[in-house]
Amino acid sequence: MTPGGATATRPPRACVTRRDALPSGTAAAAAGLFGALRPALEAAAESIRRGGALRAALEADAPSPDPDLSSAAVGRRVFQSLFDKVSDTDADLRIVPMLAASWSISSDATVYTLRHYSSAGFQDGTPFDAQVVV
Repeated sequence: MTPGGATATRPPRACVTRRDALPSGTAAAAAGLFGALRPALEAAAESIRRGGALRAALEADAPSPDPDLSSAAVGRRVFQSLFDKVSDTDADLRIVPMLAASWSISSDATVYTLRHYSSAGFQDGTPFDAQVVV
C-alpha cells in the first residue's frame, strides 16, 4: 500500500515467464514425442498376436483366492483382473455401477434394489441374477 492508502500495482511485464511458457512448451514436447513414436506404435499395433497367455508379476501372492476373505492390496489387483463387481468407485470416489445397471434405496435405507444388465453372466454360461449377488 502506498502512504495515501491506495494499492500499488505493478506495470505489466513485457517478457514471458516460465509459468506462461510451461503449458505450451509441454504440449509442444508431447506432440513431438508422439509424432516421433507414431511409426513404432503403428508397427507394434500391426504385429499384435491374439490369444496366448498373459503373465503379470506381483510383489506377493494373494493371500486367498476368495475376494470375501482377502484384505491384501495385492489380492485386490488380482481380483480386479479376474472379476467384475456389482459397483465400483470413480476417480472422485463416487459409487458407480458396473454389473448393476442402476439401483434404488428405500426411504428407510433398509431395502436396496439392484437392476443388473440382462447380458451379464459368467464365462461358463451361468446367468448373473439376484441369487448370485445374495
